[in-house]
Amino acid sequence: MRNINILERIIPLALVATACGGPEGLEGYDGLEGDTEERLEVDTSAEGLGSGSYGWAWISNGSGTVGSSYSSSGGTVSVSHITTGRYRVTFNGINAFGGNVQVVAEGPNANRCKVENWGGLPVSVNVRCHSHLGSAVNTSFIVVYANSSGGGPGRWAYAWANEPTSGIYTPSPSFQSHYNGGSVAIVRLGVGSYRVFMAGVAGSLGNAQVTAYGSSSDHCNIDRISTGYLDVKCWTTTNAPVDTLFSVAFMSSGAMLAPDFQRAAHYHADRTTAIYPYTPTRLVTVPGTSATTLVTSDGTGHDHISFNWGTPPLNLSLSWSAALAVSYGSGASYCKPARGTDGFPVDVRCYLRQGSIAYGWNAEYLGQHLSRQPIF
Repeated sequence: MRNINILERIIPLALVATACGGPEGLEGYDGLEGDTEERLEVDTSAEGLGSGSYGWAWISNGSGTVGSSYSSSGGTVSVSHITTGRYRVTFNGINAFGGNVQVVAEGPNANRCKVENWGGLPVSVNVRCHSHLGSAVNTSFIVVYANSSGGGPGRWAYAWANEPTSGIYTPSPSFQSHYNGGSVAIVRLGVGSYRVFMAGVAGSLGNAQVTAYGSSSDHCNIDRISTGYLDVKCWTTTNAPVDTLFSVAFMSSGAMLAPDFQRAAHYHADRTTAIYPYTPTRLVTVPGTSATTLVTSDGTGHDHISFNWGTPPLNLSLSWSAALAVSYGSGASYCKPARGTDGFPVDVRCYLRQGSIAYGWNAEYLGQHLSRQPIF
């Protein structure tokens, strides 16, 4: 069906050929899709103003309460509950165009959340949440916004994959960025299967997050990370592969594209046997000091995540930090963070398509934590 070796050889040429091209210009484009009455007005002249703008929020209940938040602008983060399973999170003071958004549901249930669209001045993110059966549901979630034009610590890249049925394309240039100014290219490998080429960014310490985009109940996960690219798979609620838009981000060190997050960590929970506790792979912490990092389990499919480094030790509770988690591998399982139990700051829970618990040794995942706790 495909020859990956040939694709890997032609992608660098495609990047050169499309670096100054890509999709059509954004005249008349408001940065959002979805129902007309819920669109946000966007001044496209603001493009580029958001370089170095970052923020996150934990929406701690289904009615739309901000449990904790952070904004590089120093402004507040607000949320409005539009209707069942639909929210708008506004990062007041962040006046930016483009950028990247990651959304994940939070809590001890099988609900899922995704980004519907984002844009506006200040930046607002519309979020959709569904049960594992695909019906709209009110639930808690975490949203992260990042906007950068390059530079900063580590290697990173992000993109909005906006042409889900194209065989090969450069995603929207206004919604992608690369640590050294490079470009991103995406190849469709099959229905719901994509290879995202991000030159120079992948490696053994890499971490990636992805969220499906739009109003449907589809969801996506990271299939694998390799040298120079990562693979994404997307699914319907019935476990069928589906072509859909998505938002993806990669980072090899530090916080998710955000050097002003004062403490951060990411890791790959790759335990494939029922032996706990264990130290995850692809572990990176900021500041980069030695750390005791463990994944333990309560025996019911709930992983406990603990980091112990710094003075004082990093506070990873959701009152201080944002947590992201995404399933890793070729299957349709999905993962999400939750408020910690048994004295641990954060849990990660993974679920099979039918909403039943996927025990840790049956579900690999990539986790990331962004803390606003100062470095002392």
